[in-house]
Amino acid sequence: VVMTSVSLYFMPRLGEVAGTPALRREIIWTFLRTVGATASIAFAMFLVRDLIVRIVFTQEFFAVRDLMPIQLLGDVLKMAAWTFEVVLVALVRSRWYIALQILIPATYFGGTMVLIPTFGAKGVTWAYCLAAAIHLSVATIALRDVLFQKPDRRSDGHV
Repeated sequence: VVMTSVSLYFMPRLGEVAGTPALRREIIWTFLRTVGATASIAFAMFLVRDLIVRIVFTQEFFAVRDLMPIQLLGDVLKMAAWTFEVVLVALVRSRWYIALQILIPATYFGGTMVLIPTFGAKGVTWAYCLAAAIHLSVATIALRDVLFQKPDRRSDGHV
């Protein structure tokens, strides 16, 4: 839901502000709104996870409720990373994008293989979180020149 609504606005808007001082501001503002919305939804789902499990699954799957907090954390990290990934596409940073498309599934698969023997099903959700955290970290590094530049100060007082 959040990805679709952000995509409809964010991609065209990035095209409008690419190469302008407004690019950094647009990225950060969209990132904060996207991650904030995702975190709010995740927190609400966390609070009612027992009800969700009862409605969606049968009693035999009640152990899923213990996996939900880790999964929801991964979802928030994934949404944060996805926002920056959209920027990589918009700025045509193809090498970084392609590297992420290889690295993230490999991290998820490798993490799953390493963590399942020790943690069981929780290992899968931890691998998901790990992959999302690496995704966010690498995307942030790829955009460091845009994200961490000093904002331009204009005479009209806008940053």
